Amino acid sequence: MANIGALFIIAYFASFCNCETGPFVSLKQGDILGRYFTTRKGRTVSGFSGIPYAQPPIGKLRFKSSVPLEQWSGTLNATQPHAVCPQFNYYDKENPNPIAGSENCLFLNVYTPQVPKDKWNNISYPVLFYIHGGSFSVGSARYDWLGPELLLDKDLVLVTVNYRLGALGFLSTGDDSIPANNGLKDQVLALRWVKDNIATFGGNPEKVTISGNSAGGSSVHYLTLSPMTKGLITSAIIQSGVVISQIAVIPRNESIGYAQRFGEKLNCSSGTSEDLLKCLQGRHLYDIVKQQLTFSTWDSSAIPFLPTIEQKCTDAFLCRNPFKLMQSNDILDIPIMLGIVPNEGIIVSAG
Repeated sequence: MANIGALFIIAYFASFCNCETGPFVSLKQGDILGRYFTTRKGRTVSGFSGIPYAQPPIGKLRFKSSVPLEQWSGTLNATQPHAVCPQFNYYDKENPNPIAGSENCLFLNVYTPQVPKDKWNNISYPVLFYIHGGSFSVGSARYDWLGPELLLDKDLVLVTVNYRLGALGFLSTGDDSIPANNGLKDQVLALRWVKDNIATFGGNPEKVTISGNSAGGSSVHYLTLSPMTKGLITSAIIQSGVVISQIAVIPRNESIGYAQRFGEKLNCSSGTSEDLLKCLQGRHLYDIVKQQLTFSTWDSSAIPFLPTIEQKCTDAFLCRNPFKLMQSNDILDIPIMLGIVPNEGIIVSAG
């Protein structure tokens, strides 16, 4: 009878604890708790959502190159969808707020068939680093948008990544005040994170294929042209997007002009580039993103905030015309596969 009573007490208290444990990894930045996913063919895989790869680009880091995140305290709960980067709310029609996202958005997700039990484990899957599309203005790497259900039926590690969008990722004054291509530099920093950490998840840092569609495809193409990615990637798959597309690059002088006009619309028009930076850093996030909705005019690009050529090449992502880089074959010497679909661009004709 006493034994039955003891079993009852154990069962009673067990009902109040979460006895299901998820996959767990330890990085130099800290510990991470993930969750399990099931693929379309019924395979159980491990997933880690919302791993920060950079410091939040807020305050004085707004409009600046992303900075690596050193450490976090405690165990990171990587079981829930993370924030999207600030953008127009095209997806959640039930939410009346026209703006979605948070500036604290530089996260990546890792999905793996198996987490190594220790550092002597010989698991070493090839890595697919996937970059979402969305005209460099919208989109996200969240697992409810880009999950592992299809690809993880194969033996590979999937990494998906958030990067800054719109003005926050691609506005530039053409000098060091607001450097160009911050959204692309976010992607480079995420690739460096993969190089340093992916082995802990069972991935091979020497077999990293980058892939993406639309603006993600253009991003992949850009990454094959930038000296920043040397040693970080081994192959590339470009889908429905290249750097010479009209919606993937903007002349430097136009980029500078858009920055000045954008500042004027937010009452940040006077003074130097540094004055413009400080003023925009003080503006409310909502005002910055909302202004993008009304910024396009008849004499401007439909997508005004895009990658561009940088003036200084000390810490630049792109300092030469991408078409000339391709003409001179000054690109990464890696295998590249490029593809399109039969009805490319039909969304434009559909209105």
